[in-house]
Amino acid sequence: MSAAARLRASAALLALVLLAAVLAPWLAPRAPSALDLDRRLATPSPQHPLGQDELGRDILSRLLFGARASLATGLAVVLLAGALGTIVGGVAGIAGGRTDALLMRLVDVVLAFPGLLLAIALVAMLGPALSHVVLALVLIGWVGYARLVRGQAARLRESEFVLAARASGAGWVRVFLAHVLPNLAPLLLVQASLSMAGAMLAEASLSFLGLGLQPPTPSWGAMVNAGRGHLLDAPHLALLPGLALCVVVACLNVAADALGERLQGRRALPAALD
Repeated sequence: MSAAARLRASAALLALVLLAAVLAPWLAPRAPSALDLDRRLATPSPQHPLGQDELGRDILSRLLFGARASLATGLAVVLLAGALGTIVGGVAGIAGGRTDALLMRLVDVVLAFPGLLLAIALVAMLGPALSHVVLALVLIGWVGYARLVRGQAARLRESEFVLAARASGAGWVRVFLAHVLPNLAPLLLVQASLSMAGAMLAEASLSFLGLGLQPPTPSWGAMVNAGRGHLLDAPHLALLPGLALCVVVACLNVAADALGERLQGRRALPAALD
């Protein structure tokens, strides 16, 4: 399958998941936290297409609302980490010299720690909450963008169109925003796809450990954790949210890979994305 076809297929599936998450209040058969203890672990039925969990809650409803949490976390982390990393990398690449060295040493310090362990430590210190999960993931996720933007900004700093803009009197901020950043947009899109997949996996891992969204708010990671106690009698409780997360993350990775292949026909990708 060609890169264009893979990109269209993954984008269509991601759009479908996003639409289902947005329309969750209208698509869900019941409220995601509604209990029905008389029908705990019930098998699928017309009223509950995917069955009910250990507390009688509708699994389809919880999957739909859990998609909201996972996608919202991924988007928030990508936007915030991307903005912070782009600013830091742009300043380092354009300024060069001591500023570049200082900012890149800061990046090295963050990269010296295992990302997920650092996120666990930060969330454990701040307390379990979705906002704290987003903050922790942003604090460890901006470095990828910073390295990417720094390398490309340093390369483009000496290009003819940048030198011409500088000769016409444009400041470095205007040069970066008007000339350098548009050239980085395709690479940043690839990085964003990869980062969103990683952010969703990290959020699910933290929720699995009880450090993310707190009950009764549904989260795919928390649903996997709740279902692991029923792997023998009701394995679908853990398999369905795990499969949903796997499909979305796989689509994001396929989209990033397809975008990368299309870019390779036009320019060399930086080592960070190879």
